[in-house]
Amino acid sequence: MTSKPTHTTCKPLLLALSLASAALLTACDKAPAEKNAKPAPQTAITAAAANSAPAAAETPNITTEDMGNLARAMHGAASQQPDDAPKDKYGQPYIIGNLGGVPVNLPSSVVSLVEYDDSPGWDPEKLRTYNPPTRSYQSVITSFGFYFFNSDAQLLDNNDPALRERDDKDWGIDGSTSDKVGVHILFEPQYPPKFKNLDSWLARRMDKARVEPPYPDHANYFEKTAETLYGLEVYINPGTDSKTGKPWRKHENAKDLFIGRDSEGHVQTLIECSNKPVPSAPCVQYFVFPPPMSIEINADYGRSQLSQWQSIQRNAIQFLTNFQDHRGRI
Repeated sequence: MTSKPTHTTCKPLLLALSLASAALLTACDKAPAEKNAKPAPQTAITAAAANSAPAAAETPNITTEDMGNLARAMHGAASQQPDDAPKDKYGQPYIIGNLGGVPVNLPSSVVSLVEYDDSPGWDPEKLRTYNPPTRSYQSVITSFGFYFFNSDAQLLDNNDPALRERDDKDWGIDGSTSDKVGVHILFEPQYPPKFKNLDSWLARRMDKARVEPPYPDHANYFEKTAETLYGLEVYINPGTDSKTGKPWRKHENAKDLFIGRDSEGHVQTLIECSNKPVPSAPCVQYFVFPPPMSIEINADYGRSQLSQWQSIQRNAIQFLTNFQDHRGRI
């Protein structure tokens, strides 16, 4: 992979960097029209960085040099690989490491924003002195993202001109015809995910005690309905907005929650979808990743793709399974 970020990998980077400074919007060389046309899905690396970033008011003297250091750290994984790393079909070294206890080979033309457990995150001082080691299959990968087209289970490979052209045309006029899915991976070594279901995730969203007044908080509290959609249980923001007399569910900031369970009734899939009255309202799908890889995973896409939630989940799992190094090196 070249050192220059592709147009696709720039999208989540821009979203992350904008949290620190408006000047960061120039971190990737991208036409303004495309920035406005396509929202950048939040990758796991973006979420992790945002969680560790200081509040904007507390961010100390972020310089242009710091922004360059951050961009290099976020896009530099391909340059950290050993000389004997296995090569992809372009002759470029795979990004190697340990992901959730499993050795993986990540194609540098497909994945973006790879972080290891020693990556500097948002710390300007660490970024200024960051000197990453040569990676191995013992190097713990903590986050990265990639995209795929769901209709034909095709990874978005940024070295393939036809796929890049397909990506440029995918969004359509209003986003309602998009076929692309963003997949985001997170592994926190200090808190390795042990869950076999998402029961507690649903319970938290149905817990009135965590909703701050005034109640109901239309964005954070859900109740189950008698509805089902695409084989999923439907949960909504209950109640009525006293100011408008309309159900909270119709508020522009409201969400619907969709739940998929296994044969024993445990939550295996949890999908949050925006209720904004636009064709491209976003959904984020969380699901349990099968053993032996212990990771947190989610996928984001437009609400018009909700009916495809099963194939989206199946394809995401298959891609990550294919990334595993099956030669047993760890």
